[in-house]
Parts: sequence; C-alpha cells; structure tokens
Amino acid sequence: MSECEAVVDAAVRAANGPPVIKNVPEVRVLSLRTVIANYRAQKMLWDQVLTFSRAQGLAIARPCFSIYFDQGYKEKDVDVEVCLPIAMDAKVSHEETLTSSITARILPAVSRAASVVHVGSYDDLNPVYLKLYAWIGEEDS
Repeated sequence: MSECEAVVDAAVRAANGPPVIKNVPEVRVLSLRTVIANYRAQKMLWDQVLTFSRAQGLAIARPCFSIYFDQGYKEKDVDVEVCLPIAMDAKVSHEETLTSSITARILPAVSRAASVVHVGSYDDLNPVYLKLYAWIGEEDS
C-alpha cells in the first residue's frame, strides 16, 4: 500500500467516528484566515489556497485542516483559518504572498487537540461541527 493510500485508508476508518484528543506536531502550512458567513462558506477559502499551491507547484504534505477561533459553535460569522500542510523546505514565492491573503507559516505543536475526521461533502460539515462541539462540552464538564 502506498503512503497516499495509507493516509486515505486511515482517514476513511476515522471518518464518522467519535472525536479524539491527539498530539499535533509542528507543521508548515499555507494558510488563509478570515471571517466567513457560515461553515459551508469555507469552500471558497480552500479553493483559493489550493489554487495558490498549484500555481507554486507545492505538494500537500499531510491532511489539510481548519482552525476555528470562536468559542463554541456559531451559525454565522465564523472566524476560521484553513491550513494546507506543505514540506518544511518547500519554496514559496515571497512576492506572491505579498499580493495575497495567503501566508506560509509554521504552526507550533499542540499537545492536546480535539480532532474529528470528515470525509465527504462540505454540505455535510455542520453536523460534524455540532458533534465536535458537543463532545468538547462533555469533556470539559
């Protein structure tokens, strides 16, 4: 089984399972942070980051993820950063990042992160977020 197939296989097995606490290692990402109308609107951010990475000839190094900066679930005005992992030594044009909202940066390791895997349509994300936030609420109490 190739490395790519192994990543997909692990994601499919984890999909729709319960959230878990995991250690997240340091990672270099292309990222785009903004406030969007709702979780579904995240697709336009992913389109921008993917277009940028393809134009730069950058490969996705690990599964992509989002960081949410709001406290709990919100129906609208969601503060989100989409993150596309790239190799630590990947060459990113500084000039291109100056004319874009996309940045290349290193995110520090996180020793305890709530994580859930979703495989499927953006239209099916809201129930996943509700499940994650409910689980976090249960874990905090």
